[in-house]
Amino acid sequence: MNLYNYLCGNVPGGISLLIVFLVVGWFIIWFVYHYTSLMDRRHLYRWMFAVTLLSIFIYGALWIFWKPPPRKKRIAIVPQNGYSTGKVHWRDYAFQFLVYYNLIKQLPDQQWFVYPPEGLYRV
Repeated sequence: MNLYNYLCGNVPGGISLLIVFLVVGWFIIWFVYHYTSLMDRRHLYRWMFAVTLLSIFIYGALWIFWKPPPRKKRIAIVPQNGYSTGKVHWRDYAFQFLVYYNLIKQLPDQQWFVYPPEGLYRV
């Protein structure tokens, strides 16, 4: 899982929501500073810092509420009866399919991913 997907989590809009919060908040404060006499430069920096902290806090709360899904544990079954050069060991493949189908029935899909036997031999 890369950093971008981890920071986005399952928050609707992802990390771009935080960026939008920051840009809109900073623009409103800059607009009030630039076109009115309500605040001086010192208050501008304080309000921008406050908007930054508030945006990060709100996004952090949303991220905690919608955590990213945990990574699945992966299982690959590769039975091998020695090193064969050309002889097909059909019992090994049959055993592999039997174990695969039993595992996908018994393990929860949210925590485990079992590689299908056909996929391993195509690589």
